[in-house]
Amino acid sequence: MNEQDVLNKNQTKADVIRIELGDWLFNAGIVGFIKILSRGSEDISEKINIQDSYIEFKRSDLEGFTDKFFETAFEIHGKYDSIFQYISQLRNEIEKVGKDGMLDTIAKRYKINKLTEEEILKTILEEIIKRWKGVAYESFKKIRKTDFKTLNDLQGLINELYKILKDQRIFFVEKEVQTFLRGIVGGGSFLNKSVSKGQKNIFQKDFEEPIKEKKNKEDKKFNCIYCNSRKAKANTIFNTGLVFYQGLNKDTLNYSWGFNPNLPLCEICELIYFCHWAGYTKSLKNKTYLFINDDSNIRSLWKKNQLLAKVIEQDKKENILINYFYELLLLEERELSAYSLQNIAIIETDLEKDIMPKILSLHISRNQAHFIKDNHEKLKWFANKYYKIKDDYTNILHEFLRLILGRKLDFGLTNRLIKLYLQKLDKTTNYIQVNYNPTEIQQVVLLTVNYLKTVKQKSLDMEQKHIWHIYHLGNDMQKKLKEKQSENKINGIAYRLLNAVRANDKSTFLNVLLRLYIGYDMEVPKNFVNTLESEEKFQIIGYSYINGLLGEPFLDKYESK
Repeated sequence: MNEQDVLNKNQTKADVIRIELGDWLFNAGIVGFIKILSRGSEDISEKINIQDSYIEFKRSDLEGFTDKFFETAFEIHGKYDSIFQYISQLRNEIEKVGKDGMLDTIAKRYKINKLTEEEILKTILEEIIKRWKGVAYESFKKIRKTDFKTLNDLQGLINELYKILKDQRIFFVEKEVQTFLRGIVGGGSFLNKSVSKGQKNIFQKDFEEPIKEKKNKEDKKFNCIYCNSRKAKANTIFNTGLVFYQGLNKDTLNYSWGFNPNLPLCEICELIYFCHWAGYTKSLKNKTYLFINDDSNIRSLWKKNQLLAKVIEQDKKENILINYFYELLLLEERELSAYSLQNIAIIETDLEKDIMPKILSLHISRNQAHFIKDNHEKLKWFANKYYKIKDDYTNILHEFLRLILGRKLDFGLTNRLIKLYLQKLDKTTNYIQVNYNPTEIQQVVLLTVNYLKTVKQKSLDMEQKHIWHIYHLGNDMQKKLKEKQSENKINGIAYRLLNAVRANDKSTFLNVLLRLYIGYDMEVPKNFVNTLESEEKFQIIGYSYINGLLGEPFLDKYESK
């Protein structure tokens, strides 16, 4: 090999950049970087070599990274797309149906009963003004209701706004991305408030070109404090790429040695951190984003977050995580991976607010995973069920999932749901809201029994039909009390039984029932003898009976679920 071949080989080796797994924020950056760099490519491997413990790419593959970076952020922020879609739709409707037809079309959309021009105009203008908020939009056109008095005026406005949006798209891309990212990754480079135009050119000059052409000056003294394999970039400061909850930003200078904001971080790690926002997936909650961290390997990390995006796209309800874990288990079984459900973390954050992310670290056993998979349709049934105490809202599905994943599910949830239901029935308690009934609480009992058997490996020899039989016995007592004009006693009896079950007081529970059955000349069911066998059986029988005492008499639709 001659001297030139050796030189070319060394240049080629230097041109290839390797990135390895790190903390969860860095991992989000890896996912975001892959998403940005592979944008527009059908095959990710064209740009990036993804292995278990690292990814590799060539410096030359960063060609065009600026456009991809801005378009990805612009798409995630989504304000422009929402406005453009709305204005385009209005414009198309006017062209399609004409002015007269427009009245009818818009009236139906906004459910306006009176088809007057004045009402139509007022409704549409209010919606346009609400969407056209912000300095970037109002700098092109300030909309005042008084300037538009006829539908012809409105049509002219819509055409004008459509032209602005179409002609000035590049301006909106740069401005919205700057506004969106400034609240996430500091105020360096193109995010500085003094920058009013040319944001893409500044990013390209500060990030894409120096890395692509290896022009960044290196620190003479320090290696990168993160990867330790590359020289630190000279004069890298806190407000480029790093987020406030890492404890490093321009406001923490007084914690720095000698008030020096320089940070020994290499150009590559800085870029990866700068891409972390793209690693998140937008959830159903407004401005809330989710990221799934996996420390096992990068391929798994990438697949888990791709799966999350797919599940959210397909499921617009509140049962995202139930479907996610179900799909993740199917993926695990297809790929024969024993670890895809272990040691993962769910990070939830609001990218546009200075609040700490919520991090739920999980180690999901195979029993837990199979429980979620086998019962995911039943769990989804609780997606819209909740209770609210004053301003404190709790979604029952989310609470169920929290307890399942924390291996803490027991009959405490059942007790709480029944207690809140009874308090709601008390008309003097007006600060509690529930949108479930005792028959639905019985489904919680059945799922809890199943969980105790399959996950906790409890020996409970009670079949579902026997548990429903106890419910029916409670329902029969409810009917008897109503027949004897004693319906007003039901809630009081339920309270006494509930307190006895919660305290594991079998004696009080049986005494209350014996008085009831003897008092109404009814045969005492033999099933109650089983309450003496164990605490779990007592809870199953006790809560099922209380649910029947309070619940619906017809159960076919529930028992079949």
